[in-house]
Amino acid sequence: MYRGGRTMTDIRTLDGRPITPEALADARGELARLADEWWRWRAAEQPRTDDDIPRIERPAGWAPDWSADAVVRYRADLAAFAARRASLPAIDPATTLAGTPGAEGASAANANSGARGANGTADASATDAPDSPSATHAAQARAYLVDRALIGSSIARARFELDVLAAWQRDPGFYIDQTIGVVFDLLRPEGPFDTARTEDVAAALERIPALLDQGRTNLVGHAQTEPTRLAAATLASAGGRPGGVGEAVRDAIEATAEELAGDVPETLRERLATAGEEAADALDAYRAWLEHDLDTTPWQPIGREAFVRFLREIALNPADPEELLITGRIELERAEAFSVIESRGHRLDSGRSQPREALPAATASACERQHAQEAAIRDFYERQGLLSQPEELRHYRLLPMPARIEPLQWLGVTDDIPAEHAAERDALSWQPDAAEDAAGRADTDSGLGFFDDAIARDPMTGLIHEGCHSQQIALSAAHPDPIRRHYYDSGANEGIGFYNEEMLARAGLFGGGIDVTPADDDPDSRETVHAFLRLRALRVQIDIELALGRLTIDEATRILAERVPMDEPTARWEAAFFAKTPGQGMTYQVGKTQILGFLAAAVRSGLTLREFHDRLWREGNVPIALQRYELLGDVAQLRGLVL
Repeated sequence: MYRGGRTMTDIRTLDGRPITPEALADARGELARLADEWWRWRAAEQPRTDDDIPRIERPAGWAPDWSADAVVRYRADLAAFAARRASLPAIDPATTLAGTPGAEGASAANANSGARGANGTADASATDAPDSPSATHAAQARAYLVDRALIGSSIARARFELDVLAAWQRDPGFYIDQTIGVVFDLLRPEGPFDTARTEDVAAALERIPALLDQGRTNLVGHAQTEPTRLAAATLASAGGRPGGVGEAVRDAIEATAEELAGDVPETLRERLATAGEEAADALDAYRAWLEHDLDTTPWQPIGREAFVRFLREIALNPADPEELLITGRIELERAEAFSVIESRGHRLDSGRSQPREALPAATASACERQHAQEAAIRDFYERQGLLSQPEELRHYRLLPMPARIEPLQWLGVTDDIPAEHAAERDALSWQPDAAEDAAGRADTDSGLGFFDDAIARDPMTGLIHEGCHSQQIALSAAHPDPIRRHYYDSGANEGIGFYNEEMLARAGLFGGGIDVTPADDDPDSRETVHAFLRLRALRVQIDIELALGRLTIDEATRILAERVPMDEPTARWEAAFFAKTPGQGMTYQVGKTQILGFLAAAVRSGLTLREFHDRLWREGNVPIALQRYELLGDVAQLRGLVL
């Protein structure tokens, strides 16, 4: 844990040993080798999740394994990775500030306190030009420190998942993700169903019965009541199908069979159909077992100690839970107050001050509108000097949801945002159809959830967040440092997405700033943005108080449904998701708040807004505290973190 220290001219480790440029180069090389091995391991062993940002590129033929032998192997592998990382030099951040704005304040503090360098003179780091040898060495040391912390964070996350959350033992929903969730992920991308892809889907279906048996073994004696009820209810409803999960699986596989390429062999078609039927039966049996046969114990939150450890080791956030709750409360009050101002004093209890924008007559028309908006928003970024838009930067497209995806859309975010080696491919989001009587009307329930309804009425409301994710992930995937191409914690990614929403609104996006808004003044879309502001602020309370045991999932559902407001199914999904992924819900608001402080400090140091945003998006997988330290030399951001 970093506790702070005085600035020195020479780069030193936390135990005071000097580290030369040659030694630093050796350490960076060893860290790069460790990171490469780590991410190959993580791609094979990371559990599948219904969140879209942590998705990872899997090796060919990947299959989840939660047998007893596999769990023993995971623990041994993690211990070995952690030991290798611990053996690498841990650098004292206070000795790395040469050439940064932080060096001036540190040098002045050292001089005022009588601090002296090795030669008996006052520390001279403030006089180092950014391109001097000492400043270059310091910049390399800062980059190494950040990269070492990132790998430590990822290893700590894997251990947290395995032994603190222990969803593989406590949450039956975990095995929904590892079985039919994996099938959903294979069906989700655009593109033809050739023989190879069809074989992958068939193999994933064939593995489902055995994986569910592993789940039964692991859950007995450990399963918790609330997650068990939620998993059973999820399988029973399965997106509203009367026949539950079995019907949903059969419908999805039947629709997939209609999309198979003409050269897919008949034997493989038969194999797919058989595997789908057997998987549907196995999932129905699993649901019945959860409903009638599995004994459970009450749900237990992780508690304050584990949550603080998550903040310090994984999220790399120096704040305490109580500070974060204050931030969330202040931002919620701010969002509600500005919503009143926006509505010119209208009441908030209906959640809407203006008539809603009419739904498009068909999903296809909303998709066409989104394509025009996506081009216009890229132009808006450039014209306003906000964010560079390279010609080669991929696009984010809204498309009508295909029949193979619709039955399984309840299994995760229905977008495809390729990362890593496929980041040059366009990202997309599948948009479901509204209720038949809602098309072309504003006063009819669309039958869509909170987010899909907003996007159906104005796709710009999705572009400003998910479209931002698409660009950030693509830009980060092209980072010259391979370690920074990967996901570590949602604080930076979701913080950027949420920051982008309000930044664009304040820059004039919904007030005639582009040519494809519904009107010169777009109150409906701006009001949706205000609902997003309320939601993200509320998530801080929901996330942290669930983790600390101050809220139940039912209470969290009610708060979200009433205060945003939002539909009850979406509110319940949100509450359940944040209960099983502590530390994720807060990331939108907490990350944005960190970015605002970072922006203010960076502009004071001389960066333009475009320069700041270009760097922020490129470094978008790096926690904001580390970014602020690396760019500005702000070591105060690191106190208390496990580096």
